[in-house]
This record gives sequence, C-alpha cells and structure tokens, in this order.
Amino acid sequence: RPQDVAGYAALIRRGCPTFIECKGYAYVGHSRHRGRLSWANVPFADQVVSFARLLEAELDGDWQVVAAHHASRAVLLARKEAKDADGNWRTHIDFPSFFEDPSRPWPEYSTTTPTEACAQRARPRAPEHGRTAISAGA
Repeated sequence: RPQDVAGYAALIRRGCPTFIECKGYAYVGHSRHRGRLSWANVPFADQVVSFARLLEAELDGDWQVVAAHHASRAVLLARKEAKDADGNWRTHIDFPSFFEDPSRPWPEYSTTTPTEACAQRARPRAPEHGRTAISAGA
C-alpha cells in the first residue's frame, strides 16, 4: 500500500528491527479459495521494489535495500549496522548462536559469510513482460 509509506516507516522506527521484508501477495494455495483476493491483488515485482525504495527514502538512511527476488515478489531492507567495515552486507543469521542468547545485538550473532552477490540483485524478468531488471543495490 504505497499510500501508507509514512505509517509503515513510523511502525518500523518504533520497533527498530534489523531486517524488513517487503513481500507482495501471490495468488496461490488456500488464499485462492477464500474469495477475498484475486489476481488483481497481485503486484508486479517492480511495484514491490518501488514500494521498498519509497520506504527506504522515508526511513532517512537508517535502512537500505539489500536484496530483491522478483519471482518471490520480495525485497529485503536491512539496518546499516548489518554492513561490515569492508562494506559487505551480513544478513545471514547464525540461528544456533542467536537462540543461545537472543538478547544480544545483531552483530554478535551474524555469520562471517557475506550476503551472496546474486541475492543483492533483482533477477531480470522475461522480455515479454516489458520490464527490465531493477538493481536492489549493494
């Protein structure tokens, strides 16, 4: 809902998460049988990326678009603390370490594995869709 970007940003600032996933509805599974949503409610992947970019701008530089996956209609934003001193994103969670003490701040349970470069780019879409790939940023 692009018209609610400021409201979403206010909620994000209040909760102060490390990661935000913007995800578009997919017309699959049980949701198809409820009658509430249809194909008309499925956003194009580039619309989800555009919303994430609006959210990124509204958040005044504290979060940044890190990765986009067009087929999933998903975009990952991360707090800038998830970037190491060399400028590499560290978005993988070491879950065993996290569950030992979930009260620790983010860098203490991230892995040493940088986020894969392929995850940091939106995949090109088929030419018949008439749209080009959108870089999620690095």
